[in-house]
Amino acid sequence: MSREPADALLAAAFGDRRLHVVADAAYHGPALRTLPVNVSWTCRLARTAVLYDLAPPRTGRRGRPKTKGERLGTPAELAGNATWTACQVVTYHGRTDIKHIAVITCLWYGSFHTRPITVVLVRDEATTSGYDLALVTTGTTGTAAPQPHPPRGRADRPLRDAGAHPDRALVRPVRLRPGRHRRPPR
Repeated sequence: MSREPADALLAAAFGDRRLHVVADAAYHGPALRTLPVNVSWTCRLARTAVLYDLAPPRTGRRGRPKTKGERLGTPAELAGNATWTACQVVTYHGRTDIKHIAVITCLWYGSFHTRPITVVLVRDEATTSGYDLALVTTGTTGTAAPQPHPPRGRADRPLRDAGAHPDRALVRPVRLRPGRHRRPPR
C-alpha cells in the first residue's frame, strides 16, 4: 500500500475538481510544499511564522535567482503595517458585527516554500492595533461574500450558492430546535 498523503490521493481521484481543505492550526509544515495544483489549503497562521514578500523577478545576471523577497515579519509586525478595511460580518447566531480585515499576498517560506499564499488578518472594531485572528490560504481566487443564514432544523448537507462556481459548495451546520438534543450512538 502506498504511503502517499491523503490530499494527494484525493487530488488524483478527483483530478478535474478543485479541493478546498480547511484544517486546524496544527496542520501546517513542510509537507504542504508538495500540495497538488488542484488543492487549496486554509489554516490558522502560527503566531511565530515569519512571512516574506514574493520573489523578485529574475535579473538576467548569472547565479541562482532569489526565491523570496524582503522579510515582512511575524503576523503582529504585518498587522502594524497593513491596510485595514471595515466589513460587516454576520455571526452564526445572526448578529451583525463590524470587523476590520487586512489581506496580504506573501510567502510563508517555512511551510509553503515558494508557493504564494494569502494571509487574512481579522480584528474587532474596538481594537486599534494587532490582530485577533490570522488565517492563511493557498486559494487566492475566491472572494469573501456574505452567505444567507441557514434555516433551522436542517442537517449537514452541501449547498450550492446561486452565484458561485459549481465546484464551490457550502455546508450548512446542524441546527437543532430548542429542547431537543442528539443522543450519542450506542
